[in-house]
Amino acid sequence: MAKQTLNIGSVANDGTGTNLRAGGTIINDNFNEIYTALGNGTTITLTATPTELNLLAGATAIVTSTNSVALTNKTISGASNTLSNIGNSSLTNSSFSIRDDSSSAISIALGGTLKIKSNDGITTTVSQGDTINIQLDNTVVTSTSINTLSNKTIVASSNTISGLTNTNLNGSAGITNANLALPYIRFTDESSTQNSVALGGKLEFLAGEGINTIVGASSLTISAELATSANAGVATFNTASFTVNSGDVTIKSAGVSNAQLANSSVAIGTSTLTLGAAATTSIANLNLTGTSALSGTGTIDLTGAGNKVRFNFANVGARPNATTYQGALAVVDGTAKAYFADSGGWNEIANENSSINIFTDVDLVTAAPTGKQTLSWVSASGKFIPATLGATTILAGDGSTVAFTITNLYNVNNILVFQNGLCLRPTSDYTVSGTTLTFLSPPPLAAVIMVRYLG
Repeated sequence: MAKQTLNIGSVANDGTGTNLRAGGTIINDNFNEIYTALGNGTTITLTATPTELNLLAGATAIVTSTNSVALTNKTISGASNTLSNIGNSSLTNSSFSIRDDSSSAISIALGGTLKIKSNDGITTTVSQGDTINIQLDNTVVTSTSINTLSNKTIVASSNTISGLTNTNLNGSAGITNANLALPYIRFTDESSTQNSVALGGKLEFLAGEGINTIVGASSLTISAELATSANAGVATFNTASFTVNSGDVTIKSAGVSNAQLANSSVAIGTSTLTLGAAATTSIANLNLTGTSALSGTGTIDLTGAGNKVRFNFANVGARPNATTYQGALAVVDGTAKAYFADSGGWNEIANENSSINIFTDVDLVTAAPTGKQTLSWVSASGKFIPATLGATTILAGDGSTVAFTITNLYNVNNILVFQNGLCLRPTSDYTVSGTTLTFLSPPPLAAVIMVRYLG
């Protein structure tokens, strides 16, 4: 806020000045700004005694931009101030250390002199300004300098030596075998036998059976000899019997006669078949058998009439695996029964010696048949079972029971129900479910109930 000034008018009591209330407001606003700038808005806090407005009492000196004052307990930011004319004695660290490869160190004070001394092959010069030049002279070996080395050892494993010529490998005048880590050539034959020849030595190529070797001025020729009955070598093939194309040898059609074969026939059963002879229509004493690796594989295709194959077994347990031999037939000795195999097992083939129980829709096991019974169809199980037609069940009423047990297999359409001699109506008076006969109303006490099965 800018300072506010009271208007005192042109002359006393001319009525043009600020009135008392407005003047008091201006005075309060000015004091509020002072108190806020020099304190917390309500209190002046320039001195150690907050309640006093005392700018000089208790202060030994006030720092200005030109007076000389010794400062204590102050923090001066180097980032926002400039410090100059600081002597070494005023610094905590007024020198720096230099250390060589052996860890020997010297200390140089700020403002002192550091001398960079030259040595063999190195020259140092200081130019105007802030530059030190360190140069190598021609006694130092560089990547591009031309030097003659003496008393040096060059390790080939960590260096690359190039440009060697035969004149550099000339015994005492250059590099000798003793200077080389591997002064030889190593060679190995097909049996992995290994040997070596020293550089400058002689490697001899010896000829073997069927092989010739010839050394020329700068070449070695290895050639093959033609084969004979007494000497191995390169063989040729009779064009009448063989065809050779890009190294592939093929026997021509009819190129090998039976006379040239050690075995010109084959025995099957007790019959002998000559190669190239007319077709044989009969083989004597031939048995077809399979090994563990071949059993069950392959097919036999016979279209002629009158084929005979035995398939009898001593008992049902001797029959082969039905899943493996699907479609096979089998007869069990002494039973006059035949079977065929599928993935589900062996199935009996019905004949006059078979029981009707072999049929899947007949059940003679759950209830074995008795005399004068016939087969009756059961819709719930989908099977024919033994049943006695015209049988009767007598029941007694107790006045409360409505459900009575009867023989299975019957329904409301194939039984007659009488209550005290009166024939009841199916569905209207009773229902049947499985073996349960249910009356719609409980028969009276001591009522005689007769159930007659019609079949």
